[in-house]
Amino acid sequence: MAMAIEKLIEQGLPPEEICITFPSIETYASLVQEVFFQFHLPIRILQGEKVITSPLIQFILQAFELPQNNYPRKKVLSLLKNNYFIYKSEFMGQSATLDGDLIQKIVNKSRLNALSLEDWREKLDLLRKTPSIWKKLKITGEDFDCQTAMLIQFLESIPNGNNSF
Repeated sequence: MAMAIEKLIEQGLPPEEICITFPSIETYASLVQEVFFQFHLPIRILQGEKVITSPLIQFILQAFELPQNNYPRKKVLSLLKNNYFIYKSEFMGQSATLDGDLIQKIVNKSRLNALSLEDWREKLDLLRKTPSIWKKLKITGEDFDCQTAMLIQFLESIPNGNNSF
């Protein structure tokens, strides 16, 4: 690695534009310092937070866990309410955004408790045929259809081990 960095610097790349990352710098710090010293390479070791603790990474992991856990209500709603969550799509030829607050109201008001993706589909379809639910929420049937269709579209888009990005 040090030889490759030395070559990059010889080719004109400024050392401050070179960055190396390690899964666990504590394990390698003394060795890296020793080797860089031998090659007369400048070095600055910084230790930031572990990537796994990043809120964004936690959000992504939470999304990927949904299929493995059969899309539990609480976790689906938590994901939809996360600040990192934005899902936009087309519905009936118009751009629309999935509204986590509205989905939470629909799910809570109807006491929906789905046990799988297919269960979410079936229960939301039954709710679609129950205008009293969306009237209680003071939304139109079109808004209800849009939001629930987008929810299913989003849940279907999450890789589950059988599909990929």
